[in-house]
Amino acid sequence: MIYDYKTLNKNAKFEIINTYNSSNLANKTVKVNNPKWLATSYEYKTEVLTTLEQWITSWISKWYFLENRELTEYDAYTWIENSLNELKVQNIDQSTKNTITTNLKEIDSKQKSASKYNTITRWQFLALTYKYLIINQSNVELTKTYKDLNEDENKIVNYIFNKNITWKDQFGDSYFQPKLKITRWEWAYMLSNIFNNYTNNFLTLK
Repeated sequence: MIYDYKTLNKNAKFEIINTYNSSNLANKTVKVNNPKWLATSYEYKTEVLTTLEQWITSWISKWYFLENRELTEYDAYTWIENSLNELKVQNIDQSTKNTITTNLKEIDSKQKSASKYNTITRWQFLALTYKYLIINQSNVELTKTYKDLNEDENKIVNYIFNKNITWKDQFGDSYFQPKLKITRWEWAYMLSNIFNNYTNNFLTLK
């Protein structure tokens, strides 16, 4: 038998089950590859793999994630849509589901006209994230401030970053650099932080 498969984690395996008595006839652990060019020592490897395993982010083609490539408008809307769909299947209240349904309809409309070549900036990412993924836009504690953002902008950034989590570059402690084009790894890094650090207001990766 020949299978074409995709796995959700590195512990994936095939099992042959006898449905008559539920006995396990055989099992086989499958080989799971990391994205090509994504080195073991890569600083953002965990975040990239986490979002890939949950089908939030996506490959370019043939196992290449191309983490340093700038994110296109089309991929931005696609990843937001994937994030909303992930949230929708979780145990959430009806009001939140209604908001997600509304956001999905709007995202779908915008995705159809989004460019597959034009890229977006770090601040454009924040605007999209805040509008569509921050479902409960309650006040957040301001524990991290950037010199190149005003107070209102820093409040939005603090939904994602805080005193313990920021960019992993030489400017991360002081500057957000909102006009820089955002790369695929930066987007995956931000999404992973949203999912894992603010379970009351954000998506949560299972």
